[in-house]
Amino acid sequence: MHRTLTLMIATVLVLAPMAGRAATFTATVGPSSTGGIGNCVIPGLVSGSSPVSTSGICADIRGLSSGRASSSFGHIGARSEGVALGNSSIVAQFGATSVFTDQLMFTSADPTATVADVSVNLVLDGILNAAADASQGGSAGSSVGAIVSLGSGSFLLQYALNSSGLFTVVHQDLGLTGGVAAPKFNGAFVSPMVRVALGSPTTFVLYLETGAAGTGSHASALSDFSGSFKLPSGSDAFNLPGGVTVNAGDWLVNNRFIDPLGAPVGVPEPAGWALMIAGVSLAGAALRRRAPRGDDLIPGTKKGRPRGRPWSVAVARRYSAATFGA
Repeated sequence: MHRTLTLMIATVLVLAPMAGRAATFTATVGPSSTGGIGNCVIPGLVSGSSPVSTSGICADIRGLSSGRASSSFGHIGARSEGVALGNSSIVAQFGATSVFTDQLMFTSADPTATVADVSVNLVLDGILNAAADASQGGSAGSSVGAIVSLGSGSFLLQYALNSSGLFTVVHQDLGLTGGVAAPKFNGAFVSPMVRVALGSPTTFVLYLETGAAGTGSHASALSDFSGSFKLPSGSDAFNLPGGVTVNAGDWLVNNRFIDPLGAPVGVPEPAGWALMIAGVSLAGAALRRRAPRGDDLIPGTKKGRPRGRPWSVAVARRYSAATFGA
């Protein structure tokens, strides 16, 4: 990821909705315009007023690269991967970007209050991976960048990993309050304070971008944050002064995030246990019969890679051989 902080924030602000407009969702994937793998299936940018997702893949005898991106209410994800099969002049590269924007309404029980100083809590969960045979001229790198924009404040998290094992914190404008921010992420973050108007819409944006690239012999890279940048569930989404709350549609209610991608909450009544167990058994049988998704299937076989794990170089070679006869 080579964008400057200024350019990334400018992109976020351009995508932000005007006051009074409904939420917007954007997802896009694609390879580098130069030095990339051929035979690409790449959809255009997907955007709308309801949650969206998209995926793409490039594959030929020189390598494989792929990506996915999704955007939902308060919860976005992106995943990029590249595997090079030995040609030092080819870069197996892919990027993925997702954006969510909406208007929040901060209100106070004090009718004389006009502004409030608030901060937002966020979760970033995923993994960076990069490996290559340096003795054969191979190299690889992966990166992730995440931005939250709240009113007049925009804050960036940006990290990178290369195949030499060097992990770099490029930007970390948010404070780490729990978990880990490292190649394997499970981090809870809090933004600096932002002053917002009470009783008027405040623009809120989540932006996530992943990138992965490999070149040379036995090079692979993965940036998998496919369901990871979001508001926390089960605790306050924002840190607010006394008497202040925040709402947005039915996904943010009285400062609590209702995650549309989260597990349903509730315990079944005793009479429902038998029906639930039977349903789980049927679902398990159906899943065992289900074929892998297109971007996970190895052509010429009925086998797919485990979801959420990188393509190995060996699997990529089988993919290329089955598809292109090499």
